[in-house]
Amino acid sequence: MANSPWPTAGNRSEANVRRVLAALPVVSQGKRILCIEDNSEAATLIAEDLRERGYVVTIARDGHSGFMAILQARPDLVLCDVNMPDMGGFEVLESLRALAPTFGPVPFIFLTASADRDAESKGRRLRADDYLTKSIDFEHLAAIIARLSQGPRREIWYRPNLEEEPIPAQASSSRLIEP
Repeated sequence: MANSPWPTAGNRSEANVRRVLAALPVVSQGKRILCIEDNSEAATLIAEDLRERGYVVTIARDGHSGFMAILQARPDLVLCDVNMPDMGGFEVLESLRALAPTFGPVPFIFLTASADRDAESKGRRLRADDYLTKSIDFEHLAAIIARLSQGPRREIWYRPNLEEEPIPAQASSSRLIEP
């Protein structure tokens, strides 16, 4: 047993533990999605659809338990209702981003029953990756999740000082027509 690959009292270095963990078989190939939703019917429908698509879905029924689930389970993506009692979706995302860089890159999608443009703007300012209005179009949600699995898009469109930094003219897809 002297050459055992498993961590023992004599070989518990971080590198050895990481090597052993990397060699363990993957239990599930599906991406892990956390759905933070206080409406149990909506959460169940979302989870069922995503599980049928091969995702591993966990449901949290409020913002506090959702935030704790993020810290413990480190999901690959978070779906989060905006309006929840006690700790709303904006507070969850603010708390998550405060823990950057550890949790900064976790893709985050807001779900809401409200089509309020000010709330959507706030979500985008908080660097949410997307913002969907309920009732959820599951094909659209699946397309967003597939796109985000290739990497968060905030690097493309998010600029902290957007008001001060105009978009260069050559970046515009429209052409100016002179009189």
